[in-house]
Amino acid sequence: MSKTLTIAGLLLVQGLACQVLAANARILTNARMPTTIEAIRAEINGIEHDLMQRRENQVSAASQLKKIRRLMS
Repeated sequence: MSKTLTIAGLLLVQGLACQVLAANARILTNARMPTTIEAIRAEINGIEHDLMQRRENQVSAASQLKKIRRLMS
């Protein structure tokens, strides 16, 4: 009887340990998702920054072109 209870107790502990491991795996999986989302956000921010920089360069180039046209007329 004592061995049966010990085996049953060990199986119960093993089952609980598996549940804890599964919960930890879910937590780790969910913890990685924001990292992926943050990486995507950082990439989008980088692209937006590049586009704004290009726009500023276009405005500057257009301004310089206007000055050149005024000087040539």
